[in-house]
Amino acid sequence: MKKIKSYLVFTSFLYRLVMFLVIHTIILGLLLFLPVAPYMEAAFLAFFEIVSDNWLFGGICSKEAASMDYLKSSKKGMQVLTAGLTLDLVRRFFYSALWMSISFFYARSQNPNAFLFNNVQTVCFLATSILLTYSLSVAGIMISRFFSNYWINILISYAAIILLVLIMFFAQGNTYIPFLTLVFAILVSVLSVRLVIKKMKESYYDK
Repeated sequence: MKKIKSYLVFTSFLYRLVMFLVIHTIILGLLLFLPVAPYMEAAFLAFFEIVSDNWLFGGICSKEAASMDYLKSSKKGMQVLTAGLTLDLVRRFFYSALWMSISFFYARSQNPNAFLFNNVQTVCFLATSILLTYSLSVAGIMISRFFSNYWINILISYAAIILLVLIMFFAQGNTYIPFLTLVFAILVSVLSVRLVIKKMKESYYDK
């Protein structure tokens, strides 16, 4: 419960409204009316995750960032920030797992000729889609946090979704890709938190 509060303290009402309600409505609409699932869902989710971080932890690693100064005056400031960053990663992974799974099985139910995989290939494709959507989103977010300009998030998100769709398309049926994406997901998750904490600690000494 404390970790949830630590995460929510960084979110505004508008951010919670968009990320907990609006985004799901839009993705559901894409799923129902566009025949390109799960690629469209992966692309949209990655795009929106990267762009929306500007409203949450945007520019936190940049020299111009001053919005987190209030944490420096608290003994538990770094603990709260770490918990917030960690729970944010959990949410992003949950969203990726939820919508990649739904879109995949929905697309296959609507078109019997789509995704003609055996059981192993199905698991591999789903794992790749989930982990890749999550890890490329986090990687893009990690880079964008070094900049405070909103348009940087947009440019990074474009690059991320191009990579995401291309890798998802060409990785169909490959059984070794999930292991690579798992390693990448773990690395960017750990690094994304450590970089923010490192930059915040350095800011105490005006480095």
